[in-house]
Amino acid sequence: MNDANAYNIWETFTDEAGLAVVLDEHPEVRTLWERRGKLDGPIIINGVNPILHVLTEAIVETQVQNDDPPEAKAAFNRLQKQGLSLHTARGVIAAVLLPHIFNIIKEKTSFNNNIYTRQLKLLGKDFGKVGRNERCPCGSDKKYKKCCLPIAGDLKVPADPGKLIVGANFYSSLDYLQNLPPDSTLIQLENRAHIAEYLEEGDVEGALLYLRENVELAEREYQNLLVNALQDLQLLCLNHPELSEEGLNINDRLISLVSYEEKKVYRCDKAELLAAADDLEKAEKEYEAIFEDYPDYDFARYRYALLLDKYDRSKEAERILRALMEREGEIDDETYFSAQALLEDINREN
Repeated sequence: MNDANAYNIWETFTDEAGLAVVLDEHPEVRTLWERRGKLDGPIIINGVNPILHVLTEAIVETQVQNDDPPEAKAAFNRLQKQGLSLHTARGVIAAVLLPHIFNIIKEKTSFNNNIYTRQLKLLGKDFGKVGRNERCPCGSDKKYKKCCLPIAGDLKVPADPGKLIVGANFYSSLDYLQNLPPDSTLIQLENRAHIAEYLEEGDVEGALLYLRENVELAEREYQNLLVNALQDLQLLCLNHPELSEEGLNINDRLISLVSYEEKKVYRCDKAELLAAADDLEKAEKEYEAIFEDYPDYDFARYRYALLLDKYDRSKEAERILRALMEREGEIDDETYFSAQALLEDINREN
C-alpha cells in the first residue's frame, strides 16, 4: 500500500485524538510518523509497514472513542472482558479492519460498513457450533451459510494482535520478542534500531534521533544493553563524518564502560573519529599510544594502514601491510587476510 493513500484513509476515518493514543503505545513510531514527509514511497522495513500499523489502530481507536460504529466499541469491551489488554483488543479489531482498507485502495470502492459491523458482532464470540442452516449469530436473520460463514475464518483472534515487530537480532532474537507483550519496551528498543537503519540512507538526522532515544531507553531500563545502544550510535557517527564530534563523546562513554582488554577496539574507533573531525595528527598519536599499550594487538596496525590509505597516504599504508604479511603464522588470520585484501586493493588503484 502506498503510504500517501494510507494517509488519505487516515484523514477520512480517524482523528488526532485516536492517533495520539496509538502513538503513546508505539512511541518508537512517533519520530518516523513526524518525519514521514522526508521519505519517498511506502515505508517498508523488513516487510513491515509501521506507519500502516499505526494508522489502522488509530482508526479503530477513533471508532471506539466516538462509538461509531457502535459495534466497534461493543467488540472492544467484549474482548477486554475476555482478558485482552486495551492494546491487544484494539489490535484484534485492526486485523479485521485492515482487509477493508486494502480493498478501498485496491478496488477503489467505498467502505462497506455493513460487512464490517457484521464481522465485529461475531468477533471474539464462539460460533463454531452454529449449524449451516441456523440463523446467523450476527443478528441478520439470514441463514449462517448465506451470511457470515464465508468470513468466519477471518474472525478468529489472531496471534499477537497489536504487536509491532519490524526486525530482530540487534538486541534480542525474534523468538524472544514474539513472546513479549505488545507494549514491551524491549520490542521498542529493537524496532528503533531497525527504523534507524532504514532511515540512515535518506534521513541521517532521523536515524540519529532514533539511536539517541535507544541510548536513553537503555540507560533507564536496560543497563545490560547500554553498550550495544552506544555502539549503534557510534557506528552511525563513524559512517557520517559530520557526526564525528558526537561520535567522540559516545566513544568516551564506551571506553569508560568496558574492560581494559575491550578498550583497544574503541580506541581505534576514537582514532578514526579524530581523523574525521579533521585532526589526523591526533588520530596518529592515538594509534601510537594504542601500539604502546597493546603491543600484541596486530589488528590495530591494519586499521592504522586503512586510515592512512583513506587519507591518501597509501605508500605508508603499504609498508605497514607488508610488514604484517611478513609475519604470516605469527599474527591472527583475521589480521593477515584483512591486510592482504587491503594491500591488493592499493596495488590495483596504483
